[in-house]
Amino acid sequence: MKIQLNMAGWHGVFALPTDVADKHLKLASHEALKVILAITRKGGDVDEESLCRELGVTGAQLKEALLYWEQAGLLLRPEAPAAPVKPAKPDKAVRTLRATRAEIARRALESREIALVLQRAEIVFARPLKETEKSALVYVLDNLGMKPEVALMLLEYAAAQGRTTASFLESTAVDWVDRGIESVAAAEKEMAAADEKRQAWAMAKRALSIEDRRPSAKESETVRRWTAEWGFDEAMLRLAYDQCVDRIGKVSFAYINKVLEGWHSAGVKTPKDAAKENKKKETAKNKKGEPSFDLSLF
Repeated sequence: MKIQLNMAGWHGVFALPTDVADKHLKLASHEALKVILAITRKGGDVDEESLCRELGVTGAQLKEALLYWEQAGLLLRPEAPAAPVKPAKPDKAVRTLRATRAEIARRALESREIALVLQRAEIVFARPLKETEKSALVYVLDNLGMKPEVALMLLEYAAAQGRTTASFLESTAVDWVDRGIESVAAAEKEMAAADEKRQAWAMAKRALSIEDRRPSAKESETVRRWTAEWGFDEAMLRLAYDQCVDRIGKVSFAYINKVLEGWHSAGVKTPKDAAKENKKKETAKNKKGEPSFDLSLF
């Protein structure tokens, strides 16, 4: 559809920087766009209180809008007296700071790497980013000092986990930095370990008839050990599950773990091996007059 201007309504015009339309229509807030239009119309000599009443914005919204256009290089304001410097808060408090919409826009303009990470996040997550998520990624890059290439790996990791919230991005980034995961190679190793746990849990869910839920950290590590370290396949997990339910009438991770641990120690690898081992134990216990089930497994 072709749109035409109605020149009859053009009683007057005023100049507006082309950058407003070319660069900031998507990044700037609704309030920021109203503020820049009003200021350029009035020639820059404005009273902030009157401007708030005229535009229907709060003082805080006006200050954020003015800061946005200052950081974009389109406004200048007289220097205010320097405020007393307050003592820095402890490190934990720093982690609660969030970049404002204006700060996010400024950093995206200043840093090609930040802009790239924000753009890539929307592709990986297959949706527009929330302001909190943008703020989290700016924090990860600026405050934590994570390399952009590692931050891109973080995005892939979060998407694979199905957890793309701001809190998960921040907490995972802090964990990676604390554990020295600061290179692509280290991030790839971490992602491989996470994928190993995810595959092990998927197998355990099928074998043990577990409801569709996320595992606890302990459960995740336990099933990874069953498959990756002890080498048990789905059939063996199911066999341990059957033995558990048959003997105690319910599902118990601790019981199943004891069964598999015993099989691992005895070199049991297949259902046939397990049958032989179980028969061997039952024969030995019958000779001693002991119960046919192992009380140590409870």
